[in-house]
Amino acid sequence: MSRRRRLSFALWCGCALLAPAPFALAQQDDDALQLPLSGPAYFHARDAQAAMSRGDYDAAAASAREALRQRPDAVQLRVLLVQALERAGRYGEAVEAGAGFVAAGDRNAVLLGVLAQARRRLKPAPAVVPRAAAPTSFASAADAARAADIAFARGDYDAARAAAAEAARLDPQAYSTLRDDMKAAIDAATPATDLPSYKAAAAAYDAFSRRDYAAAKTNAALAVSLDPDNSAYRALLARAEAALRRGPPAAAPPPSPAYRAAEAGYRAFRARAYRAAARDGAAAVRLDPQNRAYRALLVDALAAGGDLAGAESAADAALRALGQDAQILAARGYVRQRLGRPAGAAQDFSAALASGSGAAAERRGWTIALAGAQTAAGRPGAALETLAPLPGTPQTLLARAAR
Repeated sequence: MSRRRRLSFALWCGCALLAPAPFALAQQDDDALQLPLSGPAYFHARDAQAAMSRGDYDAAAASAREALRQRPDAVQLRVLLVQALERAGRYGEAVEAGAGFVAAGDRNAVLLGVLAQARRRLKPAPAVVPRAAAPTSFASAADAARAADIAFARGDYDAARAAAAEAARLDPQAYSTLRDDMKAAIDAATPATDLPSYKAAAAAYDAFSRRDYAAAKTNAALAVSLDPDNSAYRALLARAEAALRRGPPAAAPPPSPAYRAAEAGYRAFRARAYRAAARDGAAAVRLDPQNRAYRALLVDALAAGGDLAGAESAADAALRALGQDAQILAARGYVRQRLGRPAGAAQDFSAALASGSGAAAERRGWTIALAGAQTAAGRPGAALETLAPLPGTPQTLLARAAR
């Protein structure tokens, strides 16, 4: 059988719906290929996909659950169930199901991303209680990876990052993908104001306002290194460097009205006062419409507050003003996913990737999000092709199909 015919057969059977990452389950032979779906499991999975495509997410969840009952070993069905619950707005059930799968050792990249997004949207957000004595060293890479699974399932993302990084350090070949997938999932579900790049920039702005230009330069340089495509951070670094060359001015200029409005918006966002954050973000955009950071604040605040139509409209306006900005395109893609419009979301993620912008981890997250949108739009073959360049099972499945 030719490579193309074998791949087509795998896709038809449904085993490539959302392929599992290698080493996905500790108890599985890591060289074993998942059995294709057949019989009742296949037909229930097909019904679930059809329901997802028409936006009937409750029906999709019911069909996926029944398919999973028939084939509890099928990773693609676990992903489908959690996606359907998340799209239906049943975030608590999505978190409960997804956390159970991850805690059991399922490391599918799309599953990690959907679980992190569902946990973020839970209102009120569940409290995370880190373990009292989390280990800082592990006897083996497998032990570290297991600790990362359990921490991610609990929502203790700091511990998950650290354990996954340690697993990758001890065995890069086996666990670099786990480290990258967990980082991408966590970053995608993290509000912009919680990102290390934003915090570094905030420290730089504060230092600049105190005329501590050396500290401003240090923090601005850190912000740029963490988010090199952010023009506002690059401009801040240039201002700090110029101020150091000039020496202290006679009097520091007052912050602009746009900056003051944005700063109020960031404070409101951190306090989860999303309506106030959106109001202040809109004021900052009116005063400085070319500032991408202010545009992103407005989109994030509207989306976090549940005004998805407003967030999409704000992203549309930002793209008209700034051009095809990769970060704004990706933000609109996530909004369109939540609106149940996976085809439009896939277009946005594709455009963000085509721009060539974004750090490696960021682009990996967009790639995984694109595959999820393609799957939700009923295009599992396209999702498999999207994931093929990434390290992990999609690439392995393609190679095995060619044998």
